[in-house]
Amino acid sequence: NINIEGGNYVTVEGFIVNDAPRVRIRAVTATGVVIRNNVISRSGLDGILSGYTPQIQIIDNVASGSLQEHGIYVSNSTTANDNPVVRGNECFDNNQNGMQFNGDCDAGGDGVISGAVIEGNVIHHNQWNGFSLISLQNSTIRNNVVYENGLAAGAGGIHLADQPGCSKPSSNNVVVNNTVHEPRIACIRMSNGSTANVVFNN
Repeated sequence: NINIEGGNYVTVEGFIVNDAPRVRIRAVTATGVVIRNNVISRSGLDGILSGYTPQIQIIDNVASGSLQEHGIYVSNSTTANDNPVVRGNECFDNNQNGMQFNGDCDAGGDGVISGAVIEGNVIHHNQWNGFSLISLQNSTIRNNVVYENGLAAGAGGIHLADQPGCSKPSSNNVVVNNTVHEPRIACIRMSNGSTANVVFNN
């Protein structure tokens, strides 16, 4: 419904975006995009989708009811320092994950999302994971509230993993000061070679 492609330092703020056939707000091949204070629901695929978007800021949005995938999806990388900031969002009732980060080695680039700050989000009642963090490195996940996810499948609250066949595990991250309540599967899970992560005070 709102598409930013090849446009740098664009701000999308204050919209109500419903019922997109595919994606409600999309930003690709762009730098410094800000997506802030939007309410987005019932998309065919994802609520907010970014690809190859260093320095994106996704702040204080509500993303719910994605019919196929995720509330917020930060994907693909062509730079060593992606530095996305994802702060203060609420994601719920999505068919797969509340939020997914994925460097996606199959899409070209370096295949790693790096330098992310993921903080102050509320992620609940999604069918798969609260946070699915795939090939995420040198990032901070802090002060999030995550609960009652994994309604249908997935690994639970916060899952750090590698995309199969990529050999780019989620490593050297800090997971701190999060509140996670996941009665079905796991609160915090690290798999597929994820090493050197620091998990404390959750």
